[in-house]
Amino acid sequence: MSSSASIRRARPDDLDAVLQLWQRLDETQAQLDPTLTPVDDARALWTVEFHDLLRSDAVCLLVADLDGVVVGLVTARLLTPPPLHEPEVYAFIDELVVDPAVRERGVGARLVGAVRVWAAEQGVARIEARVVAGNGAA
Repeated sequence: MSSSASIRRARPDDLDAVLQLWQRLDETQAQLDPTLTPVDDARALWTVEFHDLLRSDAVCLLVADLDGVVVGLVTARLLTPPPLHEPEVYAFIDELVVDPAVRERGVGARLVGAVRVWAAEQGVARIEARVVAGNGAA
């Protein structure tokens, strides 16, 4: 196995790996905050969401690929603030998850770096993210 994951746009054939990472993220978040416990049909909903994200021009779904195995993902989307604020479009990171087996290797930082590049290509300078309280790994 190589030491560095490549970052690329997700493809339709990444669905199963992405679903596994989303499930891992959901389980972690639910442990930290029970209100984030996924619904019973979360896998089916994530499947639909995955295909919608792949088709959207306002969303960036990137994966970290380590020797053909998806070991991380990040989703970010372009948003506009409420009308009380200046109407500057910004990027918002929705999900960021890295397989525990490859953490501490900079995979998450590289995924966020790729979001920065994508945001700059969209003409966006500001990126926001939220972290669940108690998630020290984030």
